[in-house]
Amino acid sequence: MKAIIFAMLAVGAASAAATDVGVSVSVGQPGFYGRIDIGNAPPPVLVYRQPVVIQPVPVAVVEQPAPIYLHVPPGHAKHWSKHCHKYDACGRPVYFVKDEWYNTVYVPYYRNEHGDQNEQGNGRGKGKNK
Repeated sequence: MKAIIFAMLAVGAASAAATDVGVSVSVGQPGFYGRIDIGNAPPPVLVYRQPVVIQPVPVAVVEQPAPIYLHVPPGHAKHWSKHCHKYDACGRPVYFVKDEWYNTVYVPYYRNEHGDQNEQGNGRGKGKNK
């Protein structure tokens, strides 16, 4: 009986490990959420015209931090107080860029400026590193 239970646990653990797939998405790729550097990119299309600040800057601080631009999933901008800590952006003025602008304007711009860092060959190479 113990052997059957152990076998069932082993199969369950193996199937759980098999479904754990790590995916890494970086800036300049569709599906990336986080801070983006506008630089010389075309002006962003914003969700809100004014920056959003969740925690006001203390009165003793003379200079307000510079605003940052973020691409966030749907709903994060609307409920920013719940999500600002994930982006280390509480207390900072934040401009949210629209998803369509990010995907159709910023992603091609970023790839043009920085190269597509996720380019892969056609599978006909010898597997040697350059």
